[in-house]
Amino acid sequence: MLKKFLKSNSGNISIVTAVGMSTILVAIGAAYDFSATSKHKQSLQDMVDNATLAAAKSKLRKKSELKVIVDKVIAQHNTQNWPITSSIELKNDVLYVEANSAYDTLIMGFMGYKEIDVVANAASPLAIDTPINIALVLDTTDSMTGSNIKDLKSASHAMIEEFEAFESNIKIAVIPFGKYVNVGLKNKDATWIDTSKDGTFTEQEHCYDEQRTIKEPVCTGNGTYTTRDNYSDGRYTGSTTYENKTCEPGVYEPTGNRICEMRRTDYTWYGCAGSREAPYNEQAPYASRRIPGIMNHSCGTEMIPLTENMKEVGRTIDALSTSGETYLPSGVIWGWRAMQKDLPFTEIAKDGKRRLQYASNAMVIMTDGENTLSQGPGEYHNYRDSDEADKRTATLCEKVKDDEIEVFTVGYRMGSGRGKMETLLKNCASKPDNYFDASNAAELEKAFKDIANSLDFTRLSQ
Repeated sequence: MLKKFLKSNSGNISIVTAVGMSTILVAIGAAYDFSATSKHKQSLQDMVDNATLAAAKSKLRKKSELKVIVDKVIAQHNTQNWPITSSIELKNDVLYVEANSAYDTLIMGFMGYKEIDVVANAASPLAIDTPINIALVLDTTDSMTGSNIKDLKSASHAMIEEFEAFESNIKIAVIPFGKYVNVGLKNKDATWIDTSKDGTFTEQEHCYDEQRTIKEPVCTGNGTYTTRDNYSDGRYTGSTTYENKTCEPGVYEPTGNRICEMRRTDYTWYGCAGSREAPYNEQAPYASRRIPGIMNHSCGTEMIPLTENMKEVGRTIDALSTSGETYLPSGVIWGWRAMQKDLPFTEIAKDGKRRLQYASNAMVIMTDGENTLSQGPGEYHNYRDSDEADKRTATLCEKVKDDEIEVFTVGYRMGSGRGKMETLLKNCASKPDNYFDASNAAELEKAFKDIANSLDFTRLSQ
């Protein structure tokens, strides 16, 4: 009975099987066409993105001229020679681009769908309308001596060249930092800094009991040696081997005479700025609280506030020199001050209304290692509480970001304390992609170029 049923239904099964196979083949073919269409659309979108950015960066304003650039760039990227038509619109200084193409189907054509329309859109504000203010906060401590400072100069110049390549509407401030920041001797009489001790002196009587030497101390090498590691600004700089010595102390006796003499201390200001007392040491504006000038201390290359003079920026970078140890809050707070409308620097306040309204503000913080100094009870950065310095750095970073300044951080060949400093820099950056870890000159230059390109005022808005 079953054999008869199977025999009598074999034709029906063949028909059902054929229909089923046809449906499966159509489904596979449709899936293939849809996948190919998706790839076609992505390629078209890439062409439109490139064309839109190129036209927006061109500084051209006429619609007809922008259309020429759009068509040219699309043609350059259209390696498959697809038929593509484009159209543009210009509204409120924003360029809108649309491109249309079609994918010729392979399987779906048998079902009446010979082609599938593909559309791509992009938009970008024209370059001229987005100025940039950027503060370069650069570590110039002892640990940057040698190839590190050379690499930093090269990377900084590469960043400037990236901006100049697109004739960017940009202003740059350069803030070299170490233990302090050099705000410039020209600001000696500025209302916001206290240099009242400059040119003065103090005298203090110093008394001691005179002694005569009966026997000089004698030290003799004993033939054994000790090797000690050397560090500068927290970075290992090599080792030194000493011969161990056995010493016999000297013999002295008082003469009975009491000697008193006046000792004089002269005060000279070389441009270094210290920190105010809390809570003002975490605030940027002058706000009638003068910033203390540090006497009898040199602090490297003078910072420059925001300027559109790229030659001056280049000269400052070329003049970078290394000295001292690391107090990162000093660099961050002066970078922040460079972006303020209020004293101590007012370069932004002098900008026109349009620039004030549309400018993007950014800060780049570059360092090669951890904080080795901290602020003491007064204005000096002469304590060694690195945890306190890290805490202040983190606080200042958050305040800078709250002030609508985009923060980029770069760690370069970080030595001891790398893990702690890496975390600090990552958290300081405005977003994860804004942190860069560079281990050689090429990576440092790439980081600075990538930052310049991400800041470039011409970017897609859709």
